[in-house]
Amino acid sequence: MYLRNLQQDEIFIPSEMKSLKTLTQMESLRELENDIISNGKIVNMVSNSYGNFLNQLFFKKPEEMLIEAQLNFRKLTINKTDKPFIQTLSSR
Repeated sequence: MYLRNLQQDEIFIPSEMKSLKTLTQMESLRELENDIISNGKIVNMVSNSYGNFLNQLFFKKPEEMLIEAQLNFRKLTINKTDKPFIQTLSSR
């Protein structure tokens, strides 16, 4: 019963990093030069050294490897307001 009710939010959503100056034509504070835009909303302000990875690159491969190995697993995916994402894969 519990396993059938695991949360399954959409975590493969579009996101991009854009320069705050490009968006506002204003200078920004050092270490807050860029915005992360997810689903059309600014969800975070980050530095130039921040690495923005698409969720597909981070979450999809481990899941594919489990499927290819024919291992049984449970998946829980949580989308918290389009910014932090959680995916848990565990054996059955």
